[in-house]
Amino acid sequence: MQLGSKGATYVAVGIAALGFLVIFLGWNGAASKGFTDQQIPYIISGGFAGLGFVFTGLALGLAEARKRDTARLGAKLDRLLEHLGAEVGSQEDFPTVTDRIGNFRRSRAKRAS
Repeated sequence: MQLGSKGATYVAVGIAALGFLVIFLGWNGAASKGFTDQQIPYIISGGFAGLGFVFTGLALGLAEARKRDTARLGAKLDRLLEHLGAEVGSQEDFPTVTDRIGNFRRSRAKRAS
């Protein structure tokens, strides 16, 4: 299943929100019990499961942000390569900046003579 960038972000936020809800439910369950030995199962299950959901949501959100940033950087690099005259997506070695400057100077020298 492919989600768009916004869809994946919404899923990540939803999972993190679910984690906070589970933490709240664990706390609420523990608060309704009068003895510590009855509260511990609520704290453990709600706390650990809730933190697991929160961390999973955060990890998914960070992964989506990194994916989005990488795509933006790739698009910028493609535009830069097009501006420099290189073929985008070719498997050839890209010319270095010094090669491009040297070619530019040679072409100017030929035009001047």
